[in-house]
Amino acid sequence: MPDAPATVTSVTTVAAALSELAEHAYDAVICEQHLPGTETGLEVIAAVREQYDTLPVVLCTAEPDGMVAARATQLDVTEYVPRSEVSLMDRVSDIVTQGSEPAGRGNGNDPPATTDDRPTRLPPELADSFDAIAGSISDAVVTIDADSEVVYANDEAAELTGYDREELVGDDFAKVIPEHLRSSHFEGVDRYRRTGDRNVDWDYLELPLVTADGYQLTVAVSFGDFERNGQWFCTGVLRDISDRKERERALEETNRRLDLALDGTNTGVYEWNLDTDEMVWDEATAELFGTTAATFEGTASAFYEYVHPDDRQSLEAAVERVSESGERVDAEFRTDVDGETRWLRTSGVIEERDAQAPRLVAIATDITERKERERTLRANNDSLQELTQLAAGSGLSEAETVRRVIEIGLDRLDMSFGYLSRIEDGVHEIQMVSGNTPLESGTETPLEDTYCQRVLESGDLYAITDATTEDGHASDVYRKTGVACYAGGLITVDGEPYGTLCFGDEQARVESFSESEEAFMKLLVEWVNHELERRHREDELERYENIIEAVDDGVYALDSEGYFQFVNQAMTDLTGYSESELLGSYTGFIKNDSVVERAESIVQEMIFGDRDDEETFELKIQQASGGSFPAQDHMTLLYDDDGRFAGTAGVIRDITEQKRRDEALSGLLDTTRSLMQAQTPQEVAETVIEATRSDLGFDHALVRLYDEETDTLRPAVASDKVPERPVYDADEGFPGDAFQRGDSLVIDEFERVDNYDSDVLSATMYLPMGDHGVVSIGAQDGQEFTDSDISVAEILASNAAAAFDRVERERSLLRYESVVENVRDMMYVLDDDGRFQLVTEPLAEWLGYERATLLGQHPRIVLDQDAIDEFTCRIGDLCQQGGTGAVKLETALETAHGETRPAEIEVSLLGEDQFRGTVGVVRDLTELKQARAELEDERDRFSYLFNTLPDAVIETETVAGESVVRSVNPAFSDVFGYEQDTAVNSPLSDLLRPPDTAHDELPRFDNGQANGDPFQTELRLMTETGFRDFLFRGVPYSRDGDSIRGFGIYTDITEQRERERRLKLLNRVLRHNLRNDLTVVLGMADALDERIDDEDQRAILHRLQRKAEEMASLSERARDMERSVRRDQYGTDPVDVSATVTDTVSSYRDEYAGEIKTDLPDVSVTAGDGRLHRILGELLENSLEHAGDDPSIRIGVQTGPRTVSITVADDGPGIPQHELDVVTGDEPITQLRHGTGLGLWLVVWVTETYGGTVDFDSSPDGGTVVTLELPRIDA
Repeated sequence: MPDAPATVTSVTTVAAALSELAEHAYDAVICEQHLPGTETGLEVIAAVREQYDTLPVVLCTAEPDGMVAARATQLDVTEYVPRSEVSLMDRVSDIVTQGSEPAGRGNGNDPPATTDDRPTRLPPELADSFDAIAGSISDAVVTIDADSEVVYANDEAAELTGYDREELVGDDFAKVIPEHLRSSHFEGVDRYRRTGDRNVDWDYLELPLVTADGYQLTVAVSFGDFERNGQWFCTGVLRDISDRKERERALEETNRRLDLALDGTNTGVYEWNLDTDEMVWDEATAELFGTTAATFEGTASAFYEYVHPDDRQSLEAAVERVSESGERVDAEFRTDVDGETRWLRTSGVIEERDAQAPRLVAIATDITERKERERTLRANNDSLQELTQLAAGSGLSEAETVRRVIEIGLDRLDMSFGYLSRIEDGVHEIQMVSGNTPLESGTETPLEDTYCQRVLESGDLYAITDATTEDGHASDVYRKTGVACYAGGLITVDGEPYGTLCFGDEQARVESFSESEEAFMKLLVEWVNHELERRHREDELERYENIIEAVDDGVYALDSEGYFQFVNQAMTDLTGYSESELLGSYTGFIKNDSVVERAESIVQEMIFGDRDDEETFELKIQQASGGSFPAQDHMTLLYDDDGRFAGTAGVIRDITEQKRRDEALSGLLDTTRSLMQAQTPQEVAETVIEATRSDLGFDHALVRLYDEETDTLRPAVASDKVPERPVYDADEGFPGDAFQRGDSLVIDEFERVDNYDSDVLSATMYLPMGDHGVVSIGAQDGQEFTDSDISVAEILASNAAAAFDRVERERSLLRYESVVENVRDMMYVLDDDGRFQLVTEPLAEWLGYERATLLGQHPRIVLDQDAIDEFTCRIGDLCQQGGTGAVKLETALETAHGETRPAEIEVSLLGEDQFRGTVGVVRDLTELKQARAELEDERDRFSYLFNTLPDAVIETETVAGESVVRSVNPAFSDVFGYEQDTAVNSPLSDLLRPPDTAHDELPRFDNGQANGDPFQTELRLMTETGFRDFLFRGVPYSRDGDSIRGFGIYTDITEQRERERRLKLLNRVLRHNLRNDLTVVLGMADALDERIDDEDQRAILHRLQRKAEEMASLSERARDMERSVRRDQYGTDPVDVSATVTDTVSSYRDEYAGEIKTDLPDVSVTAGDGRLHRILGELLENSLEHAGDDPSIRIGVQTGPRTVSITVADDGPGIPQHELDVVTGDEPITQLRHGTGLGLWLVVWVTETYGGTVDFDSSPDGGTVVTLELPRIDA
């Protein structure tokens, strides 16, 4: 103790405590509530008080506990001390030194309160004890007397009820009891006092309590009663459990709903005591593990025995994490039931119930079927992904493509081998085989000896899992082939059986093919069908790209008032507005007033014919973000079916990059001037660094100059943000790589570069400056190099190389000047621009000029043009001969005084590697002739033209007799689908493919074309959208005389060829028919002249008139057809096929006799455009006019995943074969074979513009069957 020594004796049981008290005298008893054995501190107090009613007794707990405090008070404890809030030693010291006077809550240093200033009506000897105990706990404490009057309430009771302690003490306790329970309260108190019977649990009771503001709480109450001086008191400890009760109610409702949800499902519920590892399973849980709840041992270790060994560790880890964190458990694992693996999922939460051990309450669900679906789905997705990648790939032959499809099928179906067969005339031939099988390509077998016969007979998928158990045909095939398991489907090409796609295995299959496997097999068959048809018909079909969303440019359509009717995804991406925001909005939504006014003015001029129907102009597009960007609008007019103006459509192209490039090139012009004015290599390098910032916009740049003596690249000038960089060997690092190769190098994947030492930059490019050094440019995070940046940077590096060359030449000239100044010969030096850079004094005097006057002047000051031309020619010859030696010319020089003096001039070149100027020696009677060679000091703008030309352009080099691509422009990539990286250095024949039926080779450049004469030819090539016609123009050239190169320009003339073909047909048909009819007219006119009074004359006259009418009708029909071919005559929007058929049939039913039946699908399918009405009408009209008096016509529509077929069948005489041969292209159009049915031409033309096909066939009853197969727009 603080002030006096103390002796402490420790015991652990009630008996030991009483024995010790009986033998020795003690000042106080201090007791822990939780003793080592089964006894408690409350039992110690009760036993001590029975024998020692005045001995101070102190009860201790680690934390405040209201229930313990209340019970201790009933047992007349002297002091209750929760050690977490009160100093035990201080309290014991107070009790021992001061008697039993309590010191109150705290550290024991506050003076005790008196009964006068406390709201209590307890006897004085109890008040202090109550305050000490009640003040040390966090629960409410209330004491009432026999009349239910409150005689004591602590601060927590006041806080709980909302009344002040002064309001509670002295008032009736019934005011905090709900009115309907007050009578029960009074009756219970009275009954207990009379009989001592307790009809409720005094240790724990849940009761409602009404607060001062009328709010009802739920409280947990424990009671205890005692008597003092003949008075009866009852003390209760109250704890607010309203929140807990609400949670329990919600939990009960959740459990009720969970029971309803789990009822009838394959789900079980279990509990897991995480302290004892005891588990309780319901029957549903036990059934999931293949056992019963009674059989299950009920422990965690027993549970883990049911878990698959490979999943135990992960499940244990999941449960451990939940135990530590208290989060929700969610895990999947396997168990073995009757030899089969079953997947289960468990999920649950940790519950802690009122001092009970934490429990995991969870459910277990059988997810085996879901796992199997997921596995199947993954397998399907993987296979479909491979098919998708195969479809998107390019460069594979037909055989390679089909072989890959077979390999995908083998992997998905788990079969040993697969093959593609060709069936013809009862013979089964294996065309391609893959997998583990002795079968070989080219093997021929009678069809009847193969399973494929069943495929051909059924026309559908045929599968057999175990032929060893079959009889009949399957048994025969098994004996001959040894193939026990088989699945195959029919391959058709152009509607005719081609062969089969088959998969087989010599081992029988245990399970039948699943629906998923059969569906996948059908998919493979359909895929191969499509692939073979596409390959076999590529030389006949042309593709048209109708999917607007595929383009990168914004596409829009406005109505006649200027409101948006359509926008594509790219348009929303460009503007930042959603589709719903744009549609229905006025065009001024994304354009300012001046742009709108200008566009409306252009539209007015287009409508009234002052402009073409298409116009391209630049404008600013306003974005949702508040910004804008420069754009190019290619606009055209839209008309309705009546030819009235219906609005406009256009393509918006973002030209920000183009503008940026133009600005950079413009700035580069100024930079080039600065470069050409630089006097030293240092000034050139500084100008380059400044240009990377001002023209390119990059703040990280470094110029390294080549040091020939040390063979190194030394840093010369750097941007401010570039730290000090090391000296590199000429072939070291990225700078050395670019310098040695002489080509630009761009690095933008640093994570794959081991020796890159910058964490600031996201990309760098290294550009050689001839043999002078390298400029390095870096892009920070958030920046990236565009093609424009790289192109402009290469131009800058090229110009810098020219500037370094010029500086070097000027330095050489200065050295020459210092030498020449000391000689007395008449000499001069011309720079590469052909101007005097040095003139010796003797020469100046001889010409009558001051030296300063001649410097910088052109030789024309003393030479006539013919002499200059001659010098230029000869110097050119000298350059071609390697630049060594000299040339001599005789000419005349004009002096400053106008005199002509003869002279001989000997001219040599400056520099051996490239032209840098000339040195001339003028001798007596020899007139100055100078070599004038102009070296361009800026790069040719060919690069700009090359990249912006709309036609596809390639540069090729002839290597070993084959054309190899050296460069392509962006248009080539757009047209033929090859990116620049793929195309460059590839053989031209790998990129461009003519039709299989064409025998012409691709144009190439050879020695015979090296003189530079251009040539041209026409050819047909495969593009991204199918075969197209091109005009090829070749421009050959020779580089350094050792290789033949050339530029090839491919201009798409497909539309031109289409127009020529139509004009040729119309011209041929009209010319023939009109000529014949006109001959008849003239003949009839002659007959009429001879028989003017005869009745026959009138018949002849009538016939003449009919023929004239037919001739006029034919001409008018041809013009009508020409109009029909144009899309804008009938509307460009896709149409509903069924509705179009219905409308067309309805119009012809009213006009013609006969029966027209339709068979239309229930679903709506869109295809074609407004011209579909016209071509259906042509087919109906043709059938009705030629099918007799009572024709019967059937029109059917069938839909496929990507196409829709329209079939028109009649019972007429059919179309003459010679007509069909010309229309289908089997026979050429000639004077004798041209066809008279213009309607059939119209049907074919329009259908082909849709990217579809027309098939002519005969019906069983002799009529004609015409089938239109069109691409679906909604697919």
